[in-house]
Amino acid sequence: MYKNVIFDLDGTLMDTLGDIKDAMNEALKRIGHPYTFTYEEAKKLIGSGARVMIERAIYYSGANPSDIDKLGETFLPLYKEYQGKTTKPYDGMIEVMKALKERGYKLYILTNKPQHLMNVLVNNFFIDYLDGYQGQVDSMPCKPDVRFTNYMLDRYNLNKDECIFVGDSNIDVLVGKNACMDTVLCLYGYGDEATKNDNYPKYKIESPLDLLKILD
Repeated sequence: MYKNVIFDLDGTLMDTLGDIKDAMNEALKRIGHPYTFTYEEAKKLIGSGARVMIERAIYYSGANPSDIDKLGETFLPLYKEYQGKTTKPYDGMIEVMKALKERGYKLYILTNKPQHLMNVLVNNFFIDYLDGYQGQVDSMPCKPDVRFTNYMLDRYNLNKDECIFVGDSNIDVLVGKNACMDTVLCLYGYGDEATKNDNYPKYKIESPLDLLKILD
């Protein structure tokens, strides 16, 4: 029986991609490599933490690999500035979290977004509904490394057999596989077709409200 629901953040709880895209495009411009990622193209950047995002942006934009540190130093402050402009929870998500809390579930976030950036979004949107949350920290590998998942489970004394993980990407599917945890795949998020066709997730949902049907 599930007692705990662990959510990914970007593409699962919130549509954050517009602000990520705009901040990255501005960062590339500032380092002298103007390139404009579209919303769809920007989906290829996210999912594995800030460092990998920077590496992917360099690769897909054709920027000079020697500029990777410069891009990172430029992007992260810009994203902190941009992340409240268009970012918002998906329609129905706050209502779902309220309903789950009323049903007695404990709710958590596990994300590869850097901890200090995650904290801003948590405090602005979700703090009233969460029992815990964990973002990327330098001392720990990112999802889907099972050490990161176990770090959070141990931190909050959670039994993984009582947990269900909710995410939208191939990284999130691997979180479930690596931790042997039941998984919900959010088809409305940023995952590609290969992810959407993956057979591992126990459930797949088309909208946040579908999560209530599963957990009821």
